[in-house]
Amino acid sequence: MSLRPRSARWFELLVAQADLDAVLAQLAASGVVQLEGQGVAVPGVATQLARSLDEFAELTRRYAQWWPPADAAPAAGTATPPERMQRALAPLRAWALQMGPRIAALEALLAEQRELGLLCAFLEGCRTQGSPRLDWLARPGAALDAQLHLLAAAAPPVDVPAGVMLHAVESPAGRFLLAVGERAAVTRFADGLRAARALPVALPAWLPAAPEAALAVAQQRAARLAERLARDDAEFRAQGASPGLREALGECRYLEWFAAHVPPLQGTRSFSWVTGWVRGGAEDRLQAALRERGIAHALAFPAMPAGRTAPTELSNPRWARPFEFFVRLLGTPGAREADPSVLLALLAPLTFGFMFGDVGQGAVLLALGLGLRGRLPQLALLVPGGIASIFFGILFGSVFAREDLIAAAWVHPLAEPLAVLGAALALGVAVVSLGLALEAASQSWSGAARHWLVHRGGTVLLYGGGVAAAWRPAAGVGVAAIGAVLLLALPTLAAARHGRMAAFGAAAGELAELSLQLAVNTVSFLRVGAFALAHAGLSVAVVALAGASATGPVEILILAVGNLFIIALEALVVGIQTTRLMLFEFFIRFLRGTGRRFSALPPLLQTATPEGESR
Repeated sequence: MSLRPRSARWFELLVAQADLDAVLAQLAASGVVQLEGQGVAVPGVATQLARSLDEFAELTRRYAQWWPPADAAPAAGTATPPERMQRALAPLRAWALQMGPRIAALEALLAEQRELGLLCAFLEGCRTQGSPRLDWLARPGAALDAQLHLLAAAAPPVDVPAGVMLHAVESPAGRFLLAVGERAAVTRFADGLRAARALPVALPAWLPAAPEAALAVAQQRAARLAERLARDDAEFRAQGASPGLREALGECRYLEWFAAHVPPLQGTRSFSWVTGWVRGGAEDRLQAALRERGIAHALAFPAMPAGRTAPTELSNPRWARPFEFFVRLLGTPGAREADPSVLLALLAPLTFGFMFGDVGQGAVLLALGLGLRGRLPQLALLVPGGIASIFFGILFGSVFAREDLIAAAWVHPLAEPLAVLGAALALGVAVVSLGLALEAASQSWSGAARHWLVHRGGTVLLYGGGVAAAWRPAAGVGVAAIGAVLLLALPTLAAARHGRMAAFGAAAGELAELSLQLAVNTVSFLRVGAFALAHAGLSVAVVALAGASATGPVEILILAVGNLFIIALEALVVGIQTTRLMLFEFFIRFLRGTGRRFSALPPLLQTATPEGESR
C-alpha cells in the first residue's frame, strides 16, 4: 500500500526474428508488459499491411460465420508482416471463390426457412383467430394487394390510409398485421410499417384457402427444406474444410492483432529488438514467461531513454480500489504525484454518511451495493457508503426517517444544528489540511522541496493560524501573520535583485488568491452539515405526513414510499456532492493528473466463429 502510483520499468529484449511471434504471445499472456517501440514505421510497408487488413476485414464481414475456428499462427520466419498477410490471404481468396456460390445458395435456403417459420406462426394463429381466404390473398389481382408483416416489439402506431383493411393475428412469434385493399394504398401502408421496423412476410401463391390446409402444406415444405439444408450443410462442411484455411485464418487474426497493438520495432532480418515497459516489481514474472517457452533471448532493464515518461498504475489494496474512480476523473497521477485512493476510502464514505445518516436507509444502500457490485462495479461504492450511513444514523438516532426508535448517540441534527455545522466545518479543516500535506509530499517526491518551502511553506502557518483563531484569536492571527510574511518575503528574497519588486507583487497576488481559496475550500464543507440538516428535515416531513394518516396501513405505505423517495433522491444528490467536495476541495491542492496509464499488451484471442455456430 502506497500513496504513490507504481511506475513501470523500461525493458529491452533481443530475440531471433523467427521467435518474435512466440515472444509476443508470451508477453501478452504475462499481462505485465506495455510495448513502446523505438523503430520508425515505414510508410509503404504500413500502407500495404493496412490494405491487406482491409481486405481481410471485408472477407470476415462476408464469410466469418462460415469459417472454421482459426488455428494458432505459424512461426514468423523472416518475412515482413505485409508479405505474411498476402501469403495468408491467398487461400482465403481461393476458398471464397470456390465456396462463395454454395454459401449464397445456403443463405437463400436459410432465408426461405426463416420465411416459412414466420408463415407457419401466422397460419397457426389463423386457425383459432380466423382470416380471409388465403388463396385469394396470395393472388389478389391487378387492382388489389395483400401484404403481411410481423410488427416489431413496441412498434409505434402507423396511419392507416383509406382503402386499406387490417386483420391482426397474435402468435408466439409476435403480432402479425395483414393489410388488404387498393394496391397503391397498401403499398404506402407497408412502407410505413417497414419504416417502423416491421418484418415483411411473403404470402406464397401455393397457399390453399383454409388456414388448416395451408398450415399443413407449409409444415411439409418446412420439413423438406430442413432435410435439404442439413444435407447441403454437411456437404459444404466436407468440401469447405480446406487444409490450409485454419492456418491462414490464424495467421490473419494474429497479424490483425499485431497491427493493432505492436508498435514499430527495431531489428534486422535475423533479430528483433523489443522494447517497452514492465510493471514495477514484475521483472521476475517477465523473465519466467520467457523461460517457460525456452526462448533464447537477451533481456535488460536499463534506464529509460531520454524524453520518455514511464507509465504509472495505481497500487492499492482491494478494499480501496473502488475509490480509484474518483482519482481517474482527473486523469492518472504521475510518478511524483500522490494517489489518495486509500485516504478516499475513509474520507468519501465519511462525507457521504454524514449527509445521509440513517440506519435503515444505509442498510438498504449496503444491500444494494452487495447485490449489484458484480454487475456494475462502481456500485461497490454503496457498500462503504451504506456502512457510513448506518454509523451516522446511530449518531443521529434515525431509523427509516424515524427518530423515536433509538436514542441518538450524539445529537438529533434539527435539535442542535450548530453542532452539526461545526462538525462539518471541522471535517473540512481536516480534508484541506490533508491536501496541504499531500501537496508538500508530492513536491518533495519531485525534487522540488526547496521550491515548495520558498513559495508555499508559509501556507501551513497561514492556514493553521487562521483555523486556530477561532479558539485563540490573538495567537491564531499572529501565527497566520507569520505565514503571510513568509509567503511574501521568501519568494521576494529568492528572486534576482533587479526583479524583487515584480516578485513581491506576484507573491502578494498569490497570497490573496491562496487565502481566498483556502477559506472557500474550508467553508464549502458547511454543505455537508447543511445536507445532513436537509436530510433530517425531509425525514421529519415524511414521518409527520405518515402520522397524519387515518389508518395504520396507510401510515406504513406513506413511510415506505417516503423512504424510497429519500433513498432515490438524496443518495444521488449526496453522491454528487461528495464527488464535488473530493475533486474541487481536496484534489485541487495536489493532484494534476500528469501521468499516463499503464496499458498492458492485450492477449492474442481467437475471434473466429466456431464452425456451424451461426447456422
